[in-house]
Amino acid sequence: MTETLANCCPLCNEPAHLIRRGFSGYRAPDTYDIDGCDKCDLQFASPFKSDPSIYDAIYACPDLLSGYARYLEYRRAVLGARDPLGLLASSEPMYWFVAATTGELNRDRSKKILEVGCGLGYLTYALKQAGHDASGLDISERAIADAKRSFGDHYICADVNVMSAQAAGSFDIVVMTEVLEHLDAPLSVLRSIHALLRPGGVALVSTPNKDFLPPDAVWRTDNPPVHLAWYSRTSLREMARRTNFHVRFADFSVFNQEQVAGIGGRRDLASGSGAFRLSPSNQPLDALPPPRGTASLVDRVPGLRRLLRRRKYVRRALELYAPQSEVLGVILERPAGS
Repeated sequence: MTETLANCCPLCNEPAHLIRRGFSGYRAPDTYDIDGCDKCDLQFASPFKSDPSIYDAIYACPDLLSGYARYLEYRRAVLGARDPLGLLASSEPMYWFVAATTGELNRDRSKKILEVGCGLGYLTYALKQAGHDASGLDISERAIADAKRSFGDHYICADVNVMSAQAAGSFDIVVMTEVLEHLDAPLSVLRSIHALLRPGGVALVSTPNKDFLPPDAVWRTDNPPVHLAWYSRTSLREMARRTNFHVRFADFSVFNQEQVAGIGGRRDLASGSGAFRLSPSNQPLDALPPPRGTASLVDRVPGLRRLLRRRKYVRRALELYAPQSEVLGVILERPAGS
């Protein structure tokens, strides 16, 4: 890791060091430097500045971009689903986190929920179909117009920093999935969410999980400026401290057991994808040697070696990684006295 002095960390203001110079941007030929903070464990892009024109280009053809095409699929799928929230929850850990936590926090469906950065609107719709009093907020006029056409008049086009002054203390739960990493003023947005919540209210935030990969991994997330920061638990604890939230993190054991161990069966371990892509030695699970003591049997039964390997390494992965996911599920509580 290069120790060249770079910019100050956008979270804790400590001097950061240069990790990688000239990292490829989302749009060629742009490049960015990747900096790291030893105090709060944040990796961030330099310059630390969003580019709205990138999103105009993305939303002009989202069906051609793998990271965005699935959102169109979710929008279509929830409209025909008997249980839209359950459908989303079985598809990705961030939606499981939102579904499970809102269900626990709002058993009687009396709490008021706001989704910040609702985009196409399908998660807000799914929450409403599950009986929650939910509305969606996005700064994009195009996204809100599309959401209203698809799902009804449950959406607001506004900047969260402006709305926080107009609707202070109006919500019990704020949901924000896969937005934090896009922001060039993340502390400002979290302070606005704090203001939107009633005392004792909770924000549910998901973001790609830096802790999920080895400590020497460099920027295993979307190229800047689409993603501007890569967060860890340490980073989020620092953000919570600076924005007056109590913080805890979701346990993804149930999701992982259902989806990876074969109950749900939607993940493919052989591809190295999903929540268990690495072994304890940071190798793909399917690259490890087979279990010992099965040679005579596996030689006689076609395909048994593969099944035994899968069973062994699924069990090992569950033991080591069960609480974790490729996303962080962050539960931020506004203290009752604040």
